[in-house]
Parts: sequence; structure tokens; C-alpha cells
Amino acid sequence: MVKFISWIFKSKAEIKVAVSILFILFIAVNTFPQTSPEVIKMEQPKEQSPLLGKRICIDPGHGGSETGAVGVNGLNEKDVNLKVCKMLKEMLEKEGAIVSMTREDDKSVNLKERWEFNKSHNSDLFVSIHHNANSQIDRTANRTEVFYHWHDRMGPSEDAAYLVYRELQAAFKLPNSKPYMCWSYGVLRENMYPAILGEASYMSNLQAEERLRDKNHLRDEAAAYFRGIKAFFEGGKPEIELNKEIDISTKRNFQAKIVQPKDSALIDPQRFRAELDGEPLQSIYYQPTSGLLVGLLPKEGVNGKHTITASAHNLAGHNSFVKRVEIDFDKPYQTTESFETKIKRKVVGMSSSKEQTTPIPYAKIFGAEIFDFLTTTDENGNAELYITSPQHSEPFFISANGYWSKEENLSKSEDISLQPMFRNVLNNKLIVVDAEGGGDYPVAIGPKGLRASDANLETALYLADYLKLCGANPQMTRKIDMSMDNVSRIRFGLEHNTDIFLTIGHRLPEAGMGEKPGTNVSRVGFRWGDSKEIGQSIIFNLRQMLGTGKELGDVTSRQPLPSEMHDWSSWEIMHGSQNYNCLYVCPQMFDAPGVEDRISTTAGCRKEALAILYGLINFYGLNDQKMALIDGVVLNSKTKTPLKDALIWLDNTLITQTEPDGKFLFKFLEPGKHTLLVMCKDYMTTKKELELKEGEQVNPKLELEISQN
Repeated sequence: MVKFISWIFKSKAEIKVAVSILFILFIAVNTFPQTSPEVIKMEQPKEQSPLLGKRICIDPGHGGSETGAVGVNGLNEKDVNLKVCKMLKEMLEKEGAIVSMTREDDKSVNLKERWEFNKSHNSDLFVSIHHNANSQIDRTANRTEVFYHWHDRMGPSEDAAYLVYRELQAAFKLPNSKPYMCWSYGVLRENMYPAILGEASYMSNLQAEERLRDKNHLRDEAAAYFRGIKAFFEGGKPEIELNKEIDISTKRNFQAKIVQPKDSALIDPQRFRAELDGEPLQSIYYQPTSGLLVGLLPKEGVNGKHTITASAHNLAGHNSFVKRVEIDFDKPYQTTESFETKIKRKVVGMSSSKEQTTPIPYAKIFGAEIFDFLTTTDENGNAELYITSPQHSEPFFISANGYWSKEENLSKSEDISLQPMFRNVLNNKLIVVDAEGGGDYPVAIGPKGLRASDANLETALYLADYLKLCGANPQMTRKIDMSMDNVSRIRFGLEHNTDIFLTIGHRLPEAGMGEKPGTNVSRVGFRWGDSKEIGQSIIFNLRQMLGTGKELGDVTSRQPLPSEMHDWSSWEIMHGSQNYNCLYVCPQMFDAPGVEDRISTTAGCRKEALAILYGLINFYGLNDQKMALIDGVVLNSKTKTPLKDALIWLDNTLITQTEPDGKFLFKFLEPGKHTLLVMCKDYMTTKKELELKEGEQVNPKLELEISQN
């Protein structure tokens, strides 16, 4: 309401105008219905696009005298490429991206000019858009291909290629489509990364050519590229900074800092890489609170030139740039005998009965006051620590596979004892983890373009890491997206003399087995009777962790529900002559509602892996009904709403990650004190101490406060 108006009048005419205005205002105020200030709805500000300010270089392939592919009815590839690129440019700019194009009209641009143009613009992403042709003049060929260069394998270019592929596949569903790692494409090879080249379809296919004349189809293609590019920038990417101040060749010590930029999701503590000549470093330690990554290189038997490779991964599933360092081990290892402060400690493991101890070889001792931060015990569990500060004021962290980590003050001159994880039931168990599919065999493709083979690999990688942490000896048939036939997989199992051969596969229902489509259920196939008991343990834990099986019956039953387990004849043929236990585990049916979205995330795949781990622990002798359990939830302290993508460490050792419901579950726990450490993006790190009784179930609510940084 207008309460007071102040005017200064200079004439009678102005007074008349003012009176007229006041009269109109009076009529309006007293005639039209009033709106109380309390019910006025303010439009909420739109969430800032991840594309805002990102520099994206779009490269319309060919141009000018270089027509590119020519369709059966004369359509030129260069013209189609340019149209799609212009549409894509418009979409990206609407969300705040800074877009440059190597050509904006029909002109010739050579390869060198294209990559130099991209480098001069210091782009955050380079996207070259093409439409392919079959060199054998096979007019039936038509598929989607997205290429990235091998030098950025397991780097941001590979991430971008897979994300763009998924959107193109979801849009057009062309068979035999996939992302490709390439060696020779000059526009990628000589470029700065990340850089990809897309071939959405084949110009040489008559039906594809006709669709490429349709503006609506071209806009759909541009929109698919747009969604893939946007997904690439959502969640950001981690950064890894190598410590260049130390002489790696003489210290035999590798150090790096894994950095989480403001736009990046949390660093994934289970998915960093540190390799020497392609093989993982045997002694490596990552401290999540500081981001410090330290690895020890061999002190003997290493001469000449070698390559150290390092990269990091975040919870959005995105990789850092791959860092490579060429090292010439032409000098002998430099010992640290000159340090005045040297202490000796022995690391031992308690037996499950806690009555005797065993020396732990190659246990890791990490601390800010240790020279070069990290050292390991010898084969007898003994360690010599060169200390930079005689006060020993900082805590030290001691860890070894198969044991719970421990935070210790080394001022005490006594043995360091570690408690066994899960009573060592998995210790030295040799388990082959086999991710079904890969390469040219996707197993199944979801409506949103996810290949089941890719989700299989993610879950398998997490499971292998969990098994190694718990003292088992996991071996993977494949660690990357690659083709592998069944004969090669069986040979792999035979060569490793495995205890269990466990295949992970997200599959579609089979009508011949009476499986109803769209059912949210976990399933296990086993070879004859020898693996049935393992399968029963795994099925129950999958059901408990993932919430599957509600359509089948009583989900609390320890026995398999109808259709959860199968004695597969095909599996018998493949593994029938072998002596090991063999299982095919489908954590969730691929066509069930919401499953494609769920296993597109690190949280979903990590939870599947943890459920399978619990099933194996159960099979090898631990009864969760007689042991303590933590069934908790992570919440926003102010709104009390659940938080997704929170990382929870149990006793600085076992890691889990929350999904949108904020829930987490730790099982098979001994009575006594336990510590939960919780990290979540934009929230303050929180630690909680719990005292558990034998067989007790606790349900903590971990409330996190928003960080002020």
C-alpha cells in the first residue's frame, strides 16, 4: 500500500495532474483484491549451470574443398557437421559456456590449424563432430562411435567420450556402438586434453543420410552432445600435483597431492592410481584429510629408465589428468642413516582369539614426522623410523591388509598390535573377480545409454579393493574396458588356482527361467551344488543392502526367495570340469526401475560390492546375528534431510558411501570402541565414537554442519 507521497509543485497544472494520479491510485487500491505480503511467491534462483564459464572448442569436421563423407544421394558430411555444431554452440552458450569454433562457415581448415586453434583458446574441452562412412561400401553399416586418444586413457578424455557416447546411444540406439580408444587421429593425438571426436552415425547408410537432412534429427543430435558435455562438467574432476622437490631416483619415494577443486566431487579413496611401469606400487598410502599420496619404490633391482604414472578419481566417477614422470634410476638408493632420531618398532597382528600375536610383514607406517612420510616393516614385522621431530607430537597411522588400521603415538617403546579384520576369515583366500562383458560385448544397454559391462567393471573394481583390504588375494580378469572371451576367463581361473570364481553381471531377465521383466531382484547362478551355500549368503546380503526382492516374499528370510537362485546349465558347461567354486552374481536386474540410474553412480556400485563382501564373510564363518552392527544415516544438521555421497570410514579402514537416502551399514563388528569418520562435500568433517556391545545393533544419526569455507 502507498502510505506517503511527497511532491513539490511549480504550477497549477502540475497540481491538477497530481490530483488525477492520486484519484486513480485510490480507485485501484480500493477496487482490486489485495495480496498479503506473506503469500507472495518469489521465484527461486536457478541453480548455476556447470557449463558456466567453461571454455569449449567445437570442431566441425572437414569443410571447404574437403567434403568428408558423401551420402548415397549426395549429402556432404561437412555441411551436416557444421549445422550440428552451430546448434550445439547455441545450446552451450545459453548455459553460460564460452564457445569457440574452428570454422563457422564452409572453409578449409587443416588438422594443425584445428589443434593449434584449440590450444590458443586454452579450452576445457575439445569436441570434433563428424559423421562416418564405411570404407568397404557396406551401406548397412550404421553405428555411433566416440573416440579419445590412448595418451589420455583413464583420464578426462575417456570420461568425456563415455558420457557423450551414452547420450548419443540413448538418443539413437544404434547397435554395435561404443566409445573407442584410438592411436592415430591427428586432431586428437597432437591436441591438448580433454579432447574427443564423435561420429554419431554413418553417412554411407541410406536411412541415416535421410535422417541427417531433417533439422529435428540434427537438433536431437546436438542435444545429445549437449547433455553429454554437461554431464562431463557436473562433478568436476580432481587434480593431482606431483612433489617435484624430492629426487625420486635416489629417495625411491613418490609423493603427490590430490586436490579437490571447488567444482569437484569428493576424492574417491578407493580409486587412485600410482604405478611403476604399469604395475601398482606395492606400498602406497593415501591420507584423505590432507590429500597426500605417498608411495615407496623398490630400493634394489631397479636400474635404467622407468615411468611413474599417477591419477585420481572422484565420486562423480571423473578422472584427473594422468601424470607421468620419466625416472632414470642411475644413482643408488640414498639411505637416511644421517638422521639422529631413529626409533625401532615391531608391528604384530593379534589372533582372532587375542591370545597370540604374529609379526606383520610390509605393514605401512605413515606420519608427518617420519622422513618422507612413509615406511614399511620388513618380512619379520620390524621397522626403522627416521623421525624429523624428537617430540613425536603427531600421531602415526599403521595399516596392513587384513587388519584394522590404528592411530598410535610412537613415544611408547613397545610393539604395535593390530586387530584382525573380520577374524581373518578372508585371509589369503584367492578369489577371481570377473566383470562380465567389456569391449565389443556390452551385455545389455539401458534406455539412458549405460552399458551393463561398464557397471559390472565398476562394481568389480570396488569388490577387488574391499577383498584386498580384508586380507584376501583378489585377481581380476579385466581391469579396463576390453574384450575377453569365456575361454580366456576360464583359463585365467585355472592359472590362478582360485578358491572362488565370481562373475559380476547386470543382466536382463530370461523368459525360459520364468523371470518377470522389470522386477527389482538380486539373482545368483551357481555351478551344481558346490557354490549354492555361498550364493545363499550373498543373496541375503544383497537383499538387505540394496532393498531388492520385495516382490518375491519375506525379504528378512535367510533362505533364497523364488527365482533368486538358479542352477545354470550354461555355467556348468563353462566351468563344469574345474575344481573351484563358481558363481554368477547379478546384484540387480538391469531392467528394474531405477537400476540404470543407481549403478551409474559410484555410490550404487560401491554398495553392491560391499554387499557381496558381506556375503563372502558370512559364508566363511561369521554370523551377523551374533555380532554388532551399525545401521546409520547421514543428515544435514539444520534441515535433517539425508545427505548423498557422504564417505564414512569405520576405524580409519573400511569405507562406504551414502546414496540419496543417506543410509550406511557396517556388519560383523566386534564389541568395543569404534570410530566413524564422515566427509561430505560442502560439509564439515565429523568424527563419532561408538561403544558397541556383543550382538548389539546401533542406529546413529550423523548430523553434519555446512562448512563455512
